Amino acid sequence: LQAPSTPSSTVSGDTTFDPNENVYNGMHFAITLPEAYQDAKVTGVLADGKALTYWDDYWFNFNSTTPTVVVSNTYFMGIMAGLEEAKTVTLTFQMSKGNNPTIDVTIPATYKLTLASDPVDAAYCFVAGEQYDDCYYVTRGEEVTLEGLSYVGYVFDSWRDETGETLSATSEYTFTPEEDTTLVMHCVPSVYELTAAPDDIDFGTKAVGYAEVAEPHLPGLRQRGDRL
Repeated sequence: LQAPSTPSSTVSGDTTFDPNENVYNGMHFAITLPEAYQDAKVTGVLADGKALTYWDDYWFNFNSTTPTVVVSNTYFMGIMAGLEEAKTVTLTFQMSKGNNPTIDVTIPATYKLTLASDPVDAAYCFVAGEQYDDCYYVTRGEEVTLEGLSYVGYVFDSWRDETGETLSATSEYTFTPEEDTTLVMHCVPSVYELTAAPDDIDFGTKAVGYAEVAEPHLPGLRQRGDRL
């Protein structure tokens, strides 16, 4: 008689590494196990351009037959985010029982855009509808459009490089990176101008900036425009 086959574990989830998402939030995988209360370690081997880097995340304890795993080893994520050539890495879930399921993850080659504001904390950046404050990764060879927006108290002036040279005098800057780049969102303080009230303004009001502010009319006190 043939022995019954042992049910296999399977894994599914992120198959493409997105540095803008995964570096900070980790990669998410769903496991299907024949039984709960197993341990597993996630391993992978990646060529980072200089040497083969062996990586393993901490041990997980699965007390469910359908656990969700977040792989968030920051060292490994950092290497994946800075590849010079696109790679495919096989992640192996080494189970304490049964088989060791694997999943292939495609990693794009990217350039890192370091985002800064001048003055500090005066502006932030939007890319494709998402806000990024510190950095953004662009797949090599692709064009990207950055939109700089200022916080209250500042007006966005220009995009500049590290040397202070102006790259764009508008809030949007579109270009194709050719290397890791630092971009500075230059801002100037907001200026509020007080304007005098015109002679024909309605009685009991005065102009301050662009708003009209009503003045109280107290009994016994004359206001401008009262008949003598």
